[in-house]
Amino acid sequence: MLSAGTAHPAPQDHNLSSYARMLALEDEIINWQRDALSIKNQVRGLNPWPGARTKMRDKLLKIWRVSVVERGEAKPGSEPGRVLGAGARDGIIVQTGRGVLSIEELQLQGKSRMSAAAFLRGNTLIPGTVLGD
Repeated sequence: MLSAGTAHPAPQDHNLSSYARMLALEDEIINWQRDALSIKNQVRGLNPWPGARTKMRDKLLKIWRVSVVERGEAKPGSEPGRVLGAGARDGIIVQTGRGVLSIEELQLQGKSRMSAAAFLRGNTLIPGTVLGD
């Protein structure tokens, strides 16, 4: 509408507005029990600061970009946070409370931010590993 010149600005109704609370440390922690879309929105909303995080083998793991795996079906008996697969093409596939996510960009504690493919070239991540606190 802006480029077409048809946008009509309107003042905000301050009676309908509200303040968001300050982000807390707990807001960064990924709860793998939640559904895949909620986790994706959390990761997207906390990027670039402060970032969403989880734990992997007692190390902090920042998650910077994920996508919902549309064809992702829960494996029977898979608990939320369990790594279902890890490969350069698909990223790191993780079970959530409802649905499956692909971690595409991450940062291991003390390391640089990188793609899942780059991470997997230097780190072994065995399917069955459980992410979380």
